[in-house]
Amino acid sequence: MAEGGKLYGWVAGAFRMDDATWARHASPWSVWTRVPIALLLVLAIWSRVWLGWWALLPVALVGV
Repeated sequence: MAEGGKLYGWVAGAFRMDDATWARHASPWSVWTRVPIALLLVLAIWSRVWLGWWALLPVALVGV
């Protein structure tokens, strides 16, 4: 368990995450919005097969 603490400390230091940043990052809203957005981004990138260059529009919309 001590090794995990060192790893988390290293990651937090690398990303300069303090307690407030961790709380914001780990909030339920953060998780529940991140999952569907990732799926929409994959779908938008995959749609390039049949949309061609117009696939940049859904990618841009997901990015907003």
